[in-house]
Amino acid sequence: MTPFNSMTTDTLGNMDSVKSSDFMVSLRFSRTQFSCKNASGFSLIQSAMAFKPNVQEVYFDTIKQITITSDQDFNSTHPAGTSLNDLFEIPDSSSGYYRGQYSDLQYGLYKAPDTEIYHRFSINVEIAGSLPYDTILPPIKILY
Repeated sequence: MTPFNSMTTDTLGNMDSVKSSDFMVSLRFSRTQFSCKNASGFSLIQSAMAFKPNVQEVYFDTIKQITITSDQDFNSTHPAGTSLNDLFEIPDSSSGYYRGQYSDLQYGLYKAPDTEIYHRFSINVEIAGSLPYDTILPPIKILY
């Protein structure tokens, strides 16, 4: 999970500052694919026709929810520790975009905070069939 300046495409580090309209967070997900093979070399069948069984596919790596918070008050309606999802572009968890091969997901900030202070954004990703994944970004000053 990487904070960056969308205008310059520079990665933001500890104590950097960025204009609110240029602040973005990039989340990169990857998926490991598995295949199964019969280990036995013994077979009485010379050839066979294969077909896909009629079963419902289950995606254990499906993202259930992404939540972004800050350690500082963002504005009067978003005190420290509350969800800022309505200020970022957070796709709907039911979207098929979460299935298959993942790539970078980028979330831009839509609104400036009430004051220009340093924020430590926390990102919590809940994944079906797995423990949540938490990341805390370095302190970044969000400018008007």
